[in-house]
Amino acid sequence: MNGKTPPDDLRKAAQKRRSRAILAVLLTLVAVFYAITIARMDEQGEARRTRATEQR
Repeated sequence: MNGKTPPDDLRKAAQKRRSRAILAVLLTLVAVFYAITIARMDEQGEARRTRATEQR
């Protein structure tokens, strides 16, 4: 076909790139949420230890 890519193939390639980009964004959001959750759990644990030592 004169070295040209059919429109369907171009559409599929664009959709694949878009899907990968969306997946990358979602994975990044999950990683950020996980990091924030772990940091908050560490802060709460430290606060509990501080309260426990103050009560003694």
